[in-house]
Amino acid sequence: MQKRTVLSIVFISILILGGLIIWKEYSDAQARTKEQPQKISRQTFENKRQPNRRALNQQLFINASQNQNGNTAALGRRLLENIKYKQISLVDYHIHQIGQVSANKDQFNVVFKNMKSSKNIIIGTPVYWSDMSGYLKTLFDRMGEHEDGSLRGKNVYLVIQGSDPSDAIIPITHVVKHLSDTFQMNFIGEATTDEQVANLHDKLFQNSR
Repeated sequence: MQKRTVLSIVFISILILGGLIIWKEYSDAQARTKEQPQKISRQTFENKRQPNRRALNQQLFINASQNQNGNTAALGRRLLENIKYKQISLVDYHIHQIGQVSANKDQFNVVFKNMKSSKNIIIGTPVYWSDMSGYLKTLFDRMGEHEDGSLRGKNVYLVIQGSDPSDAIIPITHVVKHLSDTFQMNFIGEATTDEQVANLHDKLFQNSR
C-alpha cells in the first residue's frame, strides 16, 4: 500500500513537472509572437526615413545640343514645367564613337546609368543639317551594344528644336521610335511647337505621378 502511494506521488509529480515545462514553452512562444510585429514596425519606420533613391531621378532630360542652356534646353523646360527632373547635356560628356572606345576616358556608362534609373526619358535635339545632333547619334550608336533589357518599360518623349525642323521631324522620330521598340520602351510622342509641347506635357505629367 505504501509503495503504491509513493508511485502515485512520483507519477503526479512527473505530470506536474511536464505541465510546467509545456506551459513555459507556450509562454515563451507567445512572447516571441508579440515581439515580432514590433520589430517589423520599427524596420518599416526606418525604411520610411530613408530616401526613395529610385524616385530621385524619375524624369531625365537628355539635352543633345551643343548649348547647355540654348533653345533645346528651353523647349525641354517648357515640356517639364512644374515637374522635377534631371538634365544631362551630352556636350559635357566624353562619349566616344563606336569602335573607338577608350575605357579610361569614355563616359557612356555614366549617361546610360542615368537612363536606367529613370522612369521617363525626355530626349531633346536641335536640327543639324536636317538631322539629329551628332551627340545624340553617337549615344544611340553606343546604346546598340547594350540591349540587355535594362530600359524595358521606360517612357520616351522627343522634342525637336529648329527654325524650320519640318524636314527632320520624320527621320528623327523614326529613329527614336525604332530605338524604343528595340529596347522595349514606350514611345509617347514628339513635339516641336508650343502646342505640341503642351499636349506632350500633359502626358508626361500623368506618367510622372
